Amino acid sequence: MENKEVTDQAYNQTIEMIREYAEKYPDDEFVTANQHILGGVTETWSCGGPIEMSGFLWWAYSAQVICDISQMKGFIFSATGGPDTCVSAFAGPLFGKFAVDPRTIKDGKYRFSLTMGGTGAGSVTLSLYEMNKKYLGTLSGVIAGAGMCNISGTGKITH
Repeated sequence: MENKEVTDQAYNQTIEMIREYAEKYPDDEFVTANQHILGGVTETWSCGGPIEMSGFLWWAYSAQVICDISQMKGFIFSATGGPDTCVSAFAGPLFGKFAVDPRTIKDGKYRFSLTMGGTGAGSVTLSLYEMNKKYLGTLSGVIAGAGMCNISGTGKITH
């Protein structure tokens, strides 16, 4: 699968999960925070950059997200945590789409979910949300390393 296909698939799966959740729980705060998705996303922004992660129960990762290649504009998202069912050591490129203009993303605390699996060549998917649960975007990629991880929590964005 090409990077664009992987990116589109990960993004579309996340959007579909949000829509399915909204059908089941229309009054939930998560649904309220994601009206920009439920009304139909008309514009997306492409982003990409490197990610590194290591951990055995306690983990740390950092992803650099560049959204404007011509001016190298973007941000760094980093998080640490544990103990979790997470054993991993990997690095590789991420590619993704955002449902909000990345220029509107400020420094601060954000929610995330990250899934990673494989040995040698594996895959990783990272989704970012505001603290009020508003969906920002999803990045995914084929990475080099080994492990298995399915974690969520909070981290920080810096520019």
